[in-house]
Amino acid sequence: MTAKVLIIVGDATETVDTLYPYLRVQEEGFAPVVAGPEARRYNMVLHEVPAEGWDITREFEGYTIQADIAFRHVVPEDYVGIFFSGGRAPEYIRDDPDLIRITRYFFDCDKPVGCVCHGVETKSLRPNGRSQFPPAPVASKGGAWPPCPSANSTSKSAAAPLSTHPASSMATSSAVALGTTTGTT
Repeated sequence: MTAKVLIIVGDATETVDTLYPYLRVQEEGFAPVVAGPEARRYNMVLHEVPAEGWDITREFEGYTIQADIAFRHVVPEDYVGIFFSGGRAPEYIRDDPDLIRITRYFFDCDKPVGCVCHGVETKSLRPNGRSQFPPAPVASKGGAWPPCPSANSTSKSAAAPLSTHPASSMATSSAVALGTTTGTT
């Protein structure tokens, strides 16, 4: 049986921050399961820094992705890890009580938790229950928001936007701190 990893999304989840981890967990032998507020198709966005004239990222319409399962139906015990995509989705899904329930399970059981960019805004990733960006308090939960592109603890990983990473850092972050163990059991 193939071990499953949750990939958390919502409308305006960032395309690269979502699809790269989705594909990387498969390369490591895990089955990605996309979870959203509802089991439906979600719109993704692209955040790019234009070559000239912009100091911040510019947002473009991206692809879509189908959520396989709604948060309320997720049984966290069925998954070996969880990954929070970036983009704007975390701004509105972070207070979802079912997502908080799911996330707390992974921390309480010391299971792998990965996030990229704004994915760290999920309320239960904060020791004081409040969300913020940049996510410095992740360190108090056993992970780190690094000054470098990616950092890992034994089971927690946080990273800057994937577009800023060298290939090796993207692989480390998006493998949800699962190491080199394959997902086949």
